[in-house]
Amino acid sequence: MKSFKHKILFVFLLPFLLLVNALSCSAFGISPPYIYNDSLVTGIRYEQQISLSRQDDSLDDRVELQLNAPGYESWISFEPGMSFLFPKGQKHMYLKAVVQVPKDASYGARTGTVAISISSEKDRITGGSNVVLGAQVDINLNVTDKKIYDFKVYSLDVPDSYQGEPVFTAIGIQNLGNMDFGPSRIVFEAFNALGNESIASSEVAVNIPTAGPFERKEIKVKIPSIKLPQGGYWANVQTFKGQEKVDERKLFFNVLGPRPEPLKSWDDESPQSLAQAREYMMYKIGFLVLLSILLVIIIVVLVNKIKDRKKMIVPEEIQPIKPEIKKIVKTEESVIKKPTKPRAVRKPKPVSFPQENNPPES
Repeated sequence: MKSFKHKILFVFLLPFLLLVNALSCSAFGISPPYIYNDSLVTGIRYEQQISLSRQDDSLDDRVELQLNAPGYESWISFEPGMSFLFPKGQKHMYLKAVVQVPKDASYGARTGTVAISISSEKDRITGGSNVVLGAQVDINLNVTDKKIYDFKVYSLDVPDSYQGEPVFTAIGIQNLGNMDFGPSRIVFEAFNALGNESIASSEVAVNIPTAGPFERKEIKVKIPSIKLPQGGYWANVQTFKGQEKVDERKLFFNVLGPRPEPLKSWDDESPQSLAQAREYMMYKIGFLVLLSILLVIIIVVLVNKIKDRKKMIVPEEIQPIKPEIKKIVKTEESVIKKPTKPRAVRKPKPVSFPQENNPPES
């Protein structure tokens, strides 16, 4: 009886447990949950990123989109597509919505939705039970003939420069309007390293780059009239939109020594350039020599290995070694002569000479 009750309880709790497990392991979110722009103009291109996130990244998931935009479906596209893979090991990725308004589009508001679903790629391929989670992105677009000029500054930097050269400022701007637009003028003031004494100031109101409609871009502005000696400085940079100051920031930067001269060729007759060219050639020759030595060593090692392998190869059939037959040449035995007795040698008789009658010495 108890086992029957346990089975009934298990049957009722099983769907709930599966749902909790799916939500805890495969839950995902989107941000922002909308595609919105109320100031589009004809012929404009508008892009918006949507962040996708999930908790469980142990498997590949399939993300599929279903667009509901009656009358203007051809305006909207998505990158990387209407169906794409959420790779294993990745918890976050971006979906880009691209709105391309035709040049002959009529004015007015457009609404719609994008249904985003995510499911396990493995279960989809094998045909197993699959839990599909979904979310919805609302679309609110408006095409108008009103031209909007606006931007904001999201970053600013003063890169290091070289002595005797103009300084630069890098300004990150985001165009909030539907027309090409950017700063109208830049005011740059340089202070000493302590920041308590103004050294030079300049204003730039021409040749300032702009950003496209709704574009986020970093522009570089040269301050040609400010050339500082080597050292550290503070820069106070003001950014204007017309007569309105929209941003002001104070940053520290360095002016380095003279810019290093580029490497020159042998055709230049200056001693410095010739020395540089010789040094470069020596480095190049040294590198080639080392490379050649290395190649020779590699070749020698390979050749020795090939020789060793050939020595170690055993022939398939070993033929028996035939003994060498040496011819024995008979030599005549030398005749042994019997020793002979020595002959007796007669001694000669002594010879006597007659004595002479010599007178005695007085």
